[in-house]
Amino acid sequence: MSKTKNIFKSPSMLSIVTIILFTPVLFFDTTASMVQVWLVNETFTHGFLILPISLWLIWQKRQSIAALTPKAEVKVLAILIPILFIWTVANTVDIQVIQQLAMIALIPTLIWLTLGGAIMLSILFPLLFLFFSVPLGQELIPPMMDLTAQFTVSLIQLIGVPIYQEGLFFTLPSGNWSVVEECSGVRYLIASVALGTIFAYNGYTSFKKRAIFIFFAILVPIIANGLRAFGIVMIGHLSNMELATGVDHLLYGWVFFGVVIFIMFYIGSFWWDPIQADNQQQQPLNAEKIKIGKPSIIAGAVAFLFMLTTQMVALDLSHVDKTNNEIITLTLPEYFQGWQKTDNRSVSWQPQIKNPGASVSETYLFGDALTQIDIGFYRHQYQGAEAVSSQNRLVSATGSDWRQVSSIDIQDNEHYVTEAELRRGSQKLLVWHWYRIGNFVTPNQYIAKVFDAYNQLILDRNDATMITIATRYDSGKDISRAKLSSFYNDAFPQIDPMLEQLANVR
Repeated sequence: MSKTKNIFKSPSMLSIVTIILFTPVLFFDTTASMVQVWLVNETFTHGFLILPISLWLIWQKRQSIAALTPKAEVKVLAILIPILFIWTVANTVDIQVIQQLAMIALIPTLIWLTLGGAIMLSILFPLLFLFFSVPLGQELIPPMMDLTAQFTVSLIQLIGVPIYQEGLFFTLPSGNWSVVEECSGVRYLIASVALGTIFAYNGYTSFKKRAIFIFFAILVPIIANGLRAFGIVMIGHLSNMELATGVDHLLYGWVFFGVVIFIMFYIGSFWWDPIQADNQQQQPLNAEKIKIGKPSIIAGAVAFLFMLTTQMVALDLSHVDKTNNEIITLTLPEYFQGWQKTDNRSVSWQPQIKNPGASVSETYLFGDALTQIDIGFYRHQYQGAEAVSSQNRLVSATGSDWRQVSSIDIQDNEHYVTEAELRRGSQKLLVWHWYRIGNFVTPNQYIAKVFDAYNQLILDRNDATMITIATRYDSGKDISRAKLSSFYNDAFPQIDPMLEQLANVR
């Protein structure tokens, strides 16, 4: 009992717990953004468990922590300050995932700064495990969807069933299938890596064994998801599309994943290392005699002042003029060279552009070439009203008949755009989309955010625009691409100055 009391009175343990709990409170908005994702996105629901698990893993190391003498390392300020700067920039341009990663990175850095490298290294894994709380991995969805489609089609071809594939869509004699975001397997992958990492840490003592098991925790769910998709398609095919096409589709996926993970852990248990007691556990504990020295207290106070200053700077930078809801008129000309505005809306598609200050959607005709343009302009961006946002999409994640089949970047002397192919039944569209951040043009979301940060911090401007042009994809892709290229070259020498003028209106 006395040992337990000593541990509770260990200043190092109390400091660690205080840092882990206090940091998310100080960066409340960043924490709230993480929790919001955990609540609404099932892929990241496991985020609620990460902090308790990390604290439990630290508690397992309580004997070692209590026996180590805290020692401040002021040199770590050279790491703390850049992390705070990164958080500030990410907060300014509202890149939430960077804010979240920076906030989590502060926790081991603060422990290192105030208590020393020895204590920080003794609980390094539980501290790194906190990064699993960050909702990271959505960017893996498109390549995982492509991989799942190719894997499924290859297996179906291997067993001799006729199949026709067009991107993420494929057709069997029994019916049509498509790979959507839920089929990507990203949620299985993230769950497997998180669980596999804990298993490897608790089950093995050698770095080699841990690395091998984590590698298989990454590989197995990718292969398993391909097998799952193949199984669902074949069940649907053999049952004449009566099974594995509704709720049982999702149930089958989770049951299959659970069985696969159980088998992976069971096989991994054959190499389980004997549990070794903490090498400090048999030593007498004098936690009450180990005190937090003045250098640690001063380092903690300095770190707190830096973090508080960061919050004040972020608050000042966030005071933008939220006038996106005012009426801003954006009217496009009747003509662009040979292109004439028309009421023909046969494209029958529009991108999702949330809360723009001004928006316009028009269709232009040049001979038999029909092109639709959609613009969402933001004079003053703030959270919930941004050009580069997960809410701004070509196709709705739910409730849309349109599906994105493919996406590639096109960069030449005239264009720098992302080209996407959309499909709804037999209808096909070719879409070019890009962002105009101030005077910078790019289709890449990450580069756009860098431009956004530069504009806000250096040029003191906060305007941005999301632009799409689309045409029906009735014949060859080259023909449709030529239509978009012609419209781009004829229209945007007039449109770009219009957007610049809007940005300068005060």
